[in-house]
Formats: sequence, structure tokens, C-alpha cells
Amino acid sequence: TVRVWSLSNPQSPPLRLLGHRGTVQSVAYSPDSTKLVSAGEDGTVRVWDLSRPGIATIFRVPHAQALSTAFSPNGEEIAAGSSDGSVRIWNLRTAAQPTVLHGNSGSVWSVTFSRDGRYLASGAADRTIRVWDLRALAQPLVLRGDTGEVRSVVFSADSRALLSGAGDGTVRIWSLSNPHAAPLILSGGSAQGAVRSVAFSPDGRRVAAGSEDTQIRIWELRATRAPDVSLRMGSRSVETVAFSPDRTELAFGDGGDLDTWSMAPGARASLVPLTKTAVQSLAFSPSGKILAVGAADDVIRLVDTNGRVQRVLAGHTGGVWSVAFNRAGNLLASGSADGTVRVWNLEHADAPPLVLSVGSGGQIYTSAERACFLPIVIAVHQRDVYSVAFSPDGRYLAAGSADEEVRIWDLRRPDDPPQILRGHQDYVCSVAFSPDGKTLASGSGDNSIRLWSLTHPSPPPVVLAGHSDNVLSIAFSPDGERLASGSSDGTIRIWDLSQPQALPLVLARDQGRVLAVAFNADGSVLASGNADGTVHVWDQAAALAAIDCQLVWRNLSMDEWRFFVGEAIPYERTCSNLPSGLGAPQNAPAAEP
Repeated sequence: TVRVWSLSNPQSPPLRLLGHRGTVQSVAYSPDSTKLVSAGEDGTVRVWDLSRPGIATIFRVPHAQALSTAFSPNGEEIAAGSSDGSVRIWNLRTAAQPTVLHGNSGSVWSVTFSRDGRYLASGAADRTIRVWDLRALAQPLVLRGDTGEVRSVVFSADSRALLSGAGDGTVRIWSLSNPHAAPLILSGGSAQGAVRSVAFSPDGRRVAAGSEDTQIRIWELRATRAPDVSLRMGSRSVETVAFSPDRTELAFGDGGDLDTWSMAPGARASLVPLTKTAVQSLAFSPSGKILAVGAADDVIRLVDTNGRVQRVLAGHTGGVWSVAFNRAGNLLASGSADGTVRVWNLEHADAPPLVLSVGSGGQIYTSAERACFLPIVIAVHQRDVYSVAFSPDGRYLAAGSADEEVRIWDLRRPDDPPQILRGHQDYVCSVAFSPDGKTLASGSGDNSIRLWSLTHPSPPPVVLAGHSDNVLSIAFSPDGERLASGSSDGTIRIWDLSQPQALPLVLARDQGRVLAVAFNADGSVLASGNADGTVHVWDQAAALAAIDCQLVWRNLSMDEWRFFVGEAIPYERTCSNLPSGLGAPQNAPAAEP
């Protein structure tokens, strides 16, 4: 029996489709969901019209069981794998004799079409995967490596990879652009029984597998998009990055040096030696004429655009982890390992800073702990202030510290106790206000990001989870619609704040901890500083376009191009990995990135 349940009315009884004489081995919907195909051990493949559920078109597999079935992307063909090792393809419009594909020496447990309909893959009991090019129907590509029957196969959205689940309990991803390469075997809990079903999520960022041990396993796949620019300035970690307000310069701290890189094409980075100790934080003034540089030698240096130190702010008794200007540029806040936040009035050079204390001084962990920006150490001050940020209107100052708390001071009433936000289970490594000042984000060593509403403080914060290690740095895009986060897990994630529970865009490098992230002034570019001594720069439009092209299965049709783009512009494939749309030239060039 085939049963169809209504998910919009789950309490109603299912529609029952009767006709098979024995076990139904596989079912699949047509792309428009108006039809359903089923394969059974009675050797029949039945196509059910769901508008007339009592009627089915029947196709037969002679002298064998039908074990697997699938619709083509255009809904005009169905494929079925059988117990005799063959794969049959029927055309539903012509109802002609099927095309029969041979080669497997065991039951074909799974068949799948690529999203463009060009390829068909099968997984079989002979431990092989075969991939046929349906335009040529030459000898198939044969993938070997599974040590058990291949029970399930599915193409990635761009048809460049194939996912398989096998009787040996493993899940593999095969590169079809490099078929001779060894497949990626997904680790993290191999099944204790055969993997019966595998699937990519619609956006291609996750893989799920169901197995005979009653477990469902889900892996998150890291994006492979490379940065548009990579700079290696030394072997020491890059702990901080910042863009100039006019978007022409990127500054970053590399060990004891301040490096600047011009965003102009063909420009090179320049080096400004500053200290013999590590540069731990920096920030451009709103005018772009001054850089505040906090270092491990406890002082802050104000540096002009020529690299000359104009002023030194002394007073901290610990390394300066974070510096931030207010929007007017007359105040500078600093957070330090001495457990204090200092607010410096830059218009009055002789005025002492406002000192805001965090935690009870002197407390030290005696067991091994991980500070936000350091490797594992034995003694870490519980009071370190790792991050400070002004609200957009300059009234409030937030700080994240090693005591797992976020504090917010009202600078109009600095003697009042700060508001304390609790919930993190480890160091608070980074804080940032949204551009409208209504939300405060905090990143923590507990691998999470919390979004605190400042207009409605009673609801619990929204928690963004996905990083597998410390969240070291966060930054809002200038429009407030995205949040970037850098982590010790080697990834950068970009979260869509309009749907915070959706999967983020993941930019992966796997070359060490991501210590700092920053957007430029219009949000078009994201930079990161890394523990491996590199700075990476991503063009956000290109990165987001690459993700969009994983979510669709074709380019615009010619009619759509004329309507949305216009006839004056020649047709291009906006997604280079996908075929042209209906009516468009099949050899159309790909659009420039």
C-alpha cells in the first residue's frame, strides 16, 4: 500500500493507493507534486495521478523486483532500479519502450537524476555507483570505494558531487569533477548498521543520513569559496582588523606591527613598526585620520595616517584587548586585562579617563582555561575585559568580560551600577551594537552568539548556534541585516538576522582560529584576521551570489531574461554552474563575477 498524508491536516486519514501485490520498495513525487511514482517487489512501477488517485499508469520490469525509482527534474521521465541489476527509464509522454541501462551485477537500491536532468546515478549491491550521461549513453562513470552495498545516492544541487550511503555504515561525498579522487568520508559517528537513505538539505549546506541503527545523523558542510584576497604578513597571529570609514584602507595588527593595506587595485600592504609586544586591538576614528592601537604593553597609541604616533594613553595595568571610538570621535573606550574599562576624552588631553570596574580584582583560575584570544594557559584573570562597544548614539557603553557577563553602562549616569546580561556559559569575547542601537550581540567561548533586545529586555535573547568552538569576534553589517562571526573552529559565519534560525553562510579556511572580523562601511566587503598570520577579504555580493546559485536548478529562461533584464542586454548565465534556461542559447557565456 502507498499512503499519502496531508501535512496541512495531519489528523485526517491518509489517501490509500492500492494496486501493488507485495512490498512497496520506493516512492517519489514528481517535481510539481501532482504525481507519485512507486516501485514494488511485484515488478511494477506505478505512476499515480493524485488528482485521480484511483488511476495509475503501470510499467513492468520483467522477471525482477522494482527496488528504487525517481522522477526526472522536468517530470517527463521516470527511472527505476531493479533486482536484476538493470536501470530502466520510461518517457511518460510517449510511453515507448524503456531505455535499459546495464552494468550493475547486483540489485540497484537507489537511482537519482541530477538537477539539470543530464545525469542519472545508481547505487547497487555490487558496492559501486554508476553515473550515466543521458545525452550520450556511453559507458558510465563507475565509482568504487564503498565496502558495503550502496543503498542510497543523491546529486548535489550543482551536480558536481554525489552523496552516497552504504551498507558498511558510511556516508561518502564523491567529486564528479575529479572522479579519480578519493571520496570525502563524513566522520563523527559512523552508523552501526546500513545507511538506508541520504539527502542534501535544499540549500546544500547540510547532509542527513538515516540508518538501520535507528539514528539520523546530520553533518554541516563548510563552504569552499575562497576569499577574493589573502594577505600573509608574517607568522604571528592577526588579532584585529578594521576598515577606514572611506573604505580605502584596511588596517590589521600583526604581532608588534600595524599593517595597512590599500583597497585600490594593485596596491600593496605597508608596515608600520609600533611596539615590541603584540597589537591586540585597533579602531579607526570616524574621520579616518587616527587609528587607536591597543597593545599587550598596557598602553594605547593614537597613530596618524602616516604611521606617526601622535599620543600615548597610559593607565591600564594590563594588556588592552579592545578599543572603540564613539560616533562623534571625541571619546575612546578601552577594555583591558586589568579588569577595567576606561573612557578617554580626546578633546581634553589632560583629563583623566572615566574608569569603570569589572569583576573583583585578583581572582585567578588555577586550572587550565582558554582565554578568548590565547591558546590554553594555566592562569587567566577572571576579570579580563575582552571587548567594548559604544551604542550608536554614544549614550551607552557595553563590555564583555571573562566572568561570562555583559555589562552596559549609561554614560550620562556613570556612577550607577551597570545593567548586567547573564546567560553565557564561558568568556564573553566580543560585543557589538546593531546600527539602530536596538540590539546588542555577544559572542562567547561557549560557542554561541546571543542577541539581546535593548528595547524589550524581558524576553530571553535569541541564541545563534552552529560554531563548534569559541566565538571570538562579531560584527554587524552597516544595514543591520547581517551579523558576521569568527571562531576558533576556523570558520566565519554570516547570519541573516531577518531569519536568525536559518542556516548561516559559512566561509571556511581551516587554517587556524579566526580572531577578528570587520565589514567595510557599505557592507560589501568582509575582512578577517587569523591565527595563522593571514588576512582574508571576501566580496560579499559574490559570496552571497554563490550561495544563491546553490539554491536554484537553472538560469533564467529567455522570456524571464527579457522581462526582468531587458532585450538590450545579451543573455548570460548568471549562475555559471547551471545550464541556460528554456529558450536561451545553451552555449551562452557565464556572467563575470
